[in-house]
Amino acid sequence: PEKIESIDDPLVLEALSLKKQVESGELQETYDLTIKGFAGSTRAWVFPLLAGEDLIGALKLDGIFIDYTEEIKNELQVITNYIGLAMGNQIASESKIRKAYDTLKIESQKLENEILERRNTEKALRKSEERFLNVLDGIDATIYVADMDSFEILFMN
Repeated sequence: PEKIESIDDPLVLEALSLKKQVESGELQETYDLTIKGFAGSTRAWVFPLLAGEDLIGALKLDGIFIDYTEEIKNELQVITNYIGLAMGNQIASESKIRKAYDTLKIESQKLENEILERRNTEKALRKSEERFLNVLDGIDATIYVADMDSFEILFMN
């Protein structure tokens, strides 16, 4: 879907600023009014989409051919309230998922760095041990390392 950069519809702007349903007067556009023998004026209704107190967007119904009644208004308001809540929940879920994803990505990078650091440390330790053993093997004297408690010989050149 395209991102809307600005809203230039005065009826939508009014509904958004008031955070309540607004209705146009008779529309000037010409519609084919022969649908099912209908004859009369058309209107536009705009309902704000709210998630609690948060304004999510607006739903505009353009070219409405029926007379506006309080019952229809109430039913449509209930529907748009549900739409607003659903959209608000979706936005919140996506926001939470994005935040969790970003956190996991950072933690994953930290773990990758830690693993790389450990590998490098292990490699350096192996090289150091190899050099140490080469030095010990090059000495003509006998050198051994024993466990002080069990007297087990742990190393001997």
